[in-house]
Amino acid sequence: VIFLRALGLYRKPIAIWHHQAVVRNPGRLCNLISRFYYRGIDRMFFFSRTLIDDSLQSGKVSADRLHLIHWGADLDFYDHLKQHLPSAGNGQQEKAFISTGKENRDFATLLKAFAETGLPIDIFTTPDRDYEHLLKQYAPYANIRAHLTGGIIPHQLAVEVCRSKAVVICCLDYPYTVGLTTLVEAFALGLPVVCSRNPKFEMDIEKEGAGICVDYNDAEGWKQAVNYLHTHPEEARRMGANGRKLAEREFNLEHYSRELAEILTATVKTSRK
Repeated sequence: VIFLRALGLYRKPIAIWHHQAVVRNPGRLCNLISRFYYRGIDRMFFFSRTLIDDSLQSGKVSADRLHLIHWGADLDFYDHLKQHLPSAGNGQQEKAFISTGKENRDFATLLKAFAETGLPIDIFTTPDRDYEHLLKQYAPYANIRAHLTGGIIPHQLAVEVCRSKAVVICCLDYPYTVGLTTLVEAFALGLPVVCSRNPKFEMDIEKEGAGICVDYNDAEGWKQAVNYLHTHPEEARRMGANGRKLAEREFNLEHYSRELAEILTATVKTSRK
């Protein structure tokens, strides 16, 4: 359909999410085909300005077609969740640190750090072969509890996060916003975060006072960060509150929906002229 749009044979505008930057291809022919392909896309949405700037360097897309959209959480849902969450006194165990998510997670670094600190962490992820192998190596450590969830639904994960004191997001170095959904969920719940320092994120977590960033593959940095949150509970609560303010300001469902609706509405109006 996109190629038909590029050829002028399909009249309706096309809008897509583009999670990574548009890049140049190594081969001249592939590059020409790809450039023609992108002519068939009227609007492209990105999660950060950095991804847009990187895309413009490819020479395949124009700035007027690229738009920044702030990915965000449904604050009403998370507020309702916190309000109706069963208390720890009803047999529900409160967690200290929690890691959720499955995409490009750096469990090797995360597990090494928590094994050396002795601090408790619950890890919820999918039964990926590499993940299982790593987690089995750290099975003897009582402070590390692994949960291979398979088909667990987002609501159940949200409940587990809500029962935690801090969210850790340790990711591999990939050129897009790895871990963003987990991050904005932590903001919505008002929880402090320790996160890999991803330059593709739109927000600066440390500048916003919402958590601590650690360089990729830096187990020692992770040890220092989680120890700091553990020994500075008041500062951790302040970070969580700052994250919530960030969610209320920009990274929420209403803001995201409004941005998307305005662009799509304007696109449709333009296509009718």
